Amino acid sequence: MKRSVVQALDRLRNAIDVRVRSLGSRIALLYVVLLTVIVAATLLAAGSGINTFAYETAERELAANSRVFDQIIASRQRQMADAGEVVARDFGFREALATGDAPTLVSALQSLRDRAKVSEVAIVQLDGSVISSSTATTIRGTAMLSRLENGADRGVIRLGQAQALGAAVPIEMPDLAGWLILLNTLGPADMTQLASLSAAPLEARVIERAQLDSHLASLELGEIAEMEGHDGPTPVRVSAIASLEDGNEPRLVMAHSLNSVLARYFSLRLVLMLIGLFGLLAGAWAAIRLSRGIARPLQLLAEAARAYAGGAVAKVKVEGAIEVRSLASSFNAMVDAVEEREQQIMHASLHDALTGLPNRRFFIEKLERALARQSESQRTFVAFIDVDDFKAINDALGSPVWRRVAAHRGANASGLLPERHGGAVRR
Repeated sequence: MKRSVVQALDRLRNAIDVRVRSLGSRIALLYVVLLTVIVAATLLAAGSGINTFAYETAERELAANSRVFDQIIASRQRQMADAGEVVARDFGFREALATGDAPTLVSALQSLRDRAKVSEVAIVQLDGSVISSSTATTIRGTAMLSRLENGADRGVIRLGQAQALGAAVPIEMPDLAGWLILLNTLGPADMTQLASLSAAPLEARVIERAQLDSHLASLELGEIAEMEGHDGPTPVRVSAIASLEDGNEPRLVMAHSLNSVLARYFSLRLVLMLIGLFGLLAGAWAAIRLSRGIARPLQLLAEAARAYAGGAVAKVKVEGAIEVRSLASSFNAMVDAVEEREQQIMHASLHDALTGLPNRRFFIEKLERALARQSESQRTFVAFIDVDDFKAINDALGSPVWRRVAAHRGANASGLLPERHGGAVRR
């Protein structure tokens, strides 16, 4: 029986060894993978939230800065108009216009252009003819007449191939004789200079409506949409600008770099990444500790099974989780049960099953040990005692009486030793 128990323990130990090696690593790996997935999902969700918040911030700033930009343009137009009113009311200037003194007018226009720091100054007369400070400049006076006559004094005008911000000042002597037009180009450099006055970094440009691409052209005026820029997604807003020319529909296109807004949250992203990394490392450490807390008791159980299979009585320390403690307690109970069963088997092999007294094998083992210990000064005495007609007594009284007698006398190995002969017991 013990051999079969040892074999079973060997199989149990081998199974536990394999399970412990794989279970501990699987538990640690599973927890690390799950924690990595959770941390990655958390960082992605946080990053997506930051991107959404940054985009909404960019939209708000773009809407606010569009109003600021409109105010900057209006302020610039007022400055040009104020500078033009001084000249338009000058007596000498009006006299030169009335007499057709072109050199004097050109000189006055050039002086005004330099003093007001604008790109061009011109006079649009009632018939649409134009007198400008530079003969190289092409201004379509006839295209402006209808709007100027209707009282328009602010707007955008084509100045060659570019768009220019214009302010018109009526010239009255005392009747209306024409309009003094001050123009400031809205090229990339000019728009960059204007955009630098905004509270947030902007990219602004003025484009003719017909020159807008299909995506921008489909946007409603004042609507903010996302477009793919040279540095990623960019919120864009298209708004209309007043024009002083027929057939000219300028659009102000403003873009707010999303990366400039995201740069403000770089430190927050960095902190989140560091927190995620720390959480991942702490979780990995906890997973390893947890896996060891489960695998270590199983390893001790395997070692105890190995020692017990080698003949040593070994028990497992009951510790760890409830399930592990239950397994250790069951193993210890099995060891106790096997030891108790072996003692019972040993007792049954050395005692009579009927009376419970030591049998012949027990007597022979005792005798062999006594003979092995004897010497010249110590001898062994063996006595054989027989009871006549004991079979008749046994048949008459039966085994229960004999067991009571044996228990009462307290027979031992050197005294009464029962010997079976058929169904009877001899003494």
